[in-house]
Amino acid sequence: MKKLILFLAFAACLFEGSAQNVVYDYVIVEYSPFARRIEIEMFPSPMEVFLLKDLVGKENDRDRAFFIAKIRSLEEQGWELFEAQLATPGEMSSSMFYVWTLRKPKQ
Repeated sequence: MKKLILFLAFAACLFEGSAQNVVYDYVIVEYSPFARRIEIEMFPSPMEVFLLKDLVGKENDRDRAFFIAKIRSLEEQGWELFEAQLATPGEMSSSMFYVWTLRKPKQ
């Protein structure tokens, strides 16, 4: 009986360990309000660049809506938000940008 219990415990540990070995694909979405630019990197595909001034007009009040629409589109394709950051290139820089990393299990 002890051997059976030990075997089941060992098998459960192996199953638990193998279930955690999920490999993901990643997408990085950068949105720069200052430059009015969105970049989407989906490796190994080429980067997509959206110049918001050309797409949504002179006013930048619709830029965020375009950015969120792109995120929603990716979520509809099965991507999940993995990490979101607000980044600045340097301490004294006034330009900031948002970096969203999304992932989904590799197929």
